[in-house]
Amino acid sequence: MSKPLILLISPYKDDHFRVTDFLSHCEVELFKSGTDALSFFEENVPYVRLILISTMIEDMTGLELLNRFKFLNKFVRVILFSGYGQVAEVKEVMKNGAFDYILFSEDEDRLRLSALGALESQNLIVDSF
Repeated sequence: MSKPLILLISPYKDDHFRVTDFLSHCEVELFKSGTDALSFFEENVPYVRLILISTMIEDMTGLELLNRFKFLNKFVRVILFSGYGQVAEVKEVMKNGAFDYILFSEDEDRLRLSALGALESQNLIVDSF
């Protein structure tokens, strides 16, 4: 069985190191822009199991990106993360289908746990077909 494919969209290399550290059993593709990540996703929709989006990307908002990914595949798990968060923003992304919204400043372990939970739930969906 091949490794699960995860997209990480963040302008920060530190995020890539954090994610690849706790998801070493996965293949992680790093993108600095939402546009590049969307292009890659369109060509690899059936293989992508999880998308991690920093709210700090510059070419579009995390909510815009979430909606575009969900339009292309409503089953893909998407987690947004940020160093800060506003309640209205968190509510909006969750209402639009995000699996989770993580505040790095509060608990970096939560991103790891949420990502592993999202992968597990994605495996249950894939296995049911």
